[in-house]
Amino acid sequence: MTRVCKKVGTIMVVDVAIPIEKRGAFNDVEKLRDPSHTSACTPEELLAMANGLKMTDIKSAWYKVEMELEKQIASSFPKPGDDDKIREILRADIEKNNVGMGAHWAGDTLYIVYPSFILAGKRTA
Repeated sequence: MTRVCKKVGTIMVVDVAIPIEKRGAFNDVEKLRDPSHTSACTPEELLAMANGLKMTDIKSAWYKVEMELEKQIASSFPKPGDDDKIREILRADIEKNNVGMGAHWAGDTLYIVYPSFILAGKRTA
């Protein structure tokens, strides 16, 4: 991004960010859902990246992307049987949130939340 950004421009990153203590469990579920997943960053890693690029006027904020688990699975690429593993893990994680996805019921529908981090800063020549 810094390579293609104007000499004095804004760079913005919007991505899931997981606390370090939940990253392993989160990555395990995400790899079941999408085997191409590698690893989620922590907010601290994203901020360190921005600082390493010598960005200035760095601002950050959180927002939550909530979705129905079944719709997320349907739009994903789990291997056969992994969809059931995902459901089992997330149902067991309700009220615990060890995975970091805030799994919860709304009526008969299981929802998950992706904690998303917005980071923006200025690139200076």
